[in-house]
Amino acid sequence: MKIRTGFVSNSSSSSFIIACKGDLREELERLAGNYKSELNKSPFNFSELIDGVIDAFVSYSEKFDIEDEEQLEYEGYDVEDMKDQYPDVYQKVKHFGWDLYIGSVSDEDSEVGELAAVAMEIDYKDDKIIIHKDSWY
Repeated sequence: MKIRTGFVSNSSSSSFIIACKGDLREELERLAGNYKSELNKSPFNFSELIDGVIDAFVSYSEKFDIEDEEQLEYEGYDVEDMKDQYPDVYQKVKHFGWDLYIGSVSDEDSEVGELAAVAMEIDYKDDKIIIHKDSWY
């Protein structure tokens, strides 16, 4: 867990952790594609919103090497805490070679996709991607 010190603004942000087998953007687009056709039946343009959320997750995530504990600790993460808090992510990354992405998204830029990504609470798992994201703070 990251602990923020220093100046704190009125903006909201939200952290996430993703384990992914394959390209992150492609997997998020695959996942969104399952729902996009239904959402496009609405008079609202949800495609742009979904694309914005995907862009936010890809843009604000950093790929980590779980073997590089020093890198993780420098960024404020602890492998032991990850094992306890996100055992499914740890297993896929450590034992099955999935990629590990950690990031946070903020509503400071007020882009619609970023605002939606901050507000969403996601706990999703399938055979190619695992996403854990808490609601904002």
